[in-house]
Amino acid sequence: MDRLTAGDIAGYRRSLAMSPALTRGETERLLKELEMLMIERQRTAATLARLVSSFAEVRASLNELHGTIRP
Repeated sequence: MDRLTAGDIAGYRRSLAMSPALTRGETERLLKELEMLMIERQRTAATLARLVSSFAEVRASLNELHGTIRP
């Protein structure tokens, strides 16, 4: 299954008909949570990409990851 994009989320948000079993509020809440998870994933990927052999930079990246997971 392909991952959703920000554009997909925007489309679902516009059409809220993706799950008639959920209320509008429940659907909006799920979409907001999904959006936040996508942002967290992007931050995590960016932080991991910056990991280098220097321990000081590795430690700084790990601290940033900790802040991303535990805001």
